[in-house]
Amino acid sequence: RLLVMFLAEQPTNEAKTQLAQINITLEELHLIGKEVYLYYPESVANSKLNTNVIEKKLKLYGTARNWNTVIKLIEIGQSY
Repeated sequence: RLLVMFLAEQPTNEAKTQLAQINITLEELHLIGKEVYLYYPESVANSKLNTNVIEKKLKLYGTARNWNTVIKLIEIGQSY
């Protein structure tokens, strides 16, 4: 239930302010550099906090992967 959204660019300060105004209840959202870390304690599928909402607030495109996939990609990259 942990996802990382990799953004195409660094968000502007205005975009960060817009993102901070999202009303989230159970989920957690942390923007660090060009990555948004998302924690869904219940379910990603039932959450209204999705990548489309984040892209609209930041006015940036991104791609999200679950934490297990991120770990696997790091392992693959380290094997080369």
